[in-house]
Amino acid sequence: MNVTEETKGSEDKMMTTANAVRWNRVATHCCVCGLPLVDATSIEFGIGPVCRRKYNYEDAYAISPDTGAEVSLFLAEQNFPHEVALGVDEAVEANDSRKAANKLVYYASAEQGEAAILAAHALRLLGYSALADRIQDRLLAVKIDRTAHGVFIKTPYNPSFISAL
Repeated sequence: MNVTEETKGSEDKMMTTANAVRWNRVATHCCVCGLPLVDATSIEFGIGPVCRRKYNYEDAYAISPDTGAEVSLFLAEQNFPHEVALGVDEAVEANDSRKAANKLVYYASAEQGEAAILAAHALRLLGYSALADRIQDRLLAVKIDRTAHGVFIKTPYNPSFISAL
């Protein structure tokens, strides 16, 4: 997110440049101005809020009642922590996909592993597919792809893992 006076000190936005260090594997940079992006909508679109306003890009996705119900059901079925599910549900009820996505990204970054996979799925339900892909690529150490030719396992280079194979 481009740092502006309106975003500094805002407590309802969990992802700020102040806490970006905690989940720096998710943050990227604005394709227009090059400033760090640390907000779910900004990462999804690859452009910060100041540049989105300047160039008339949509700020967040609208949440239909069906999508809201699907997200809430998924969070309940997967036993997300109460405070995370409650925060996402409140944002969904307020039709604030940006705030809901921010809470999911923060949770994925703090917990990683299975939590990142589940949060990425919830992000996809909200329409944030590119962001979900980035989270999975950056936070998950092992990626398994199934194709017509077989199963491919991608991992970061690890000499111990390679020798074990």
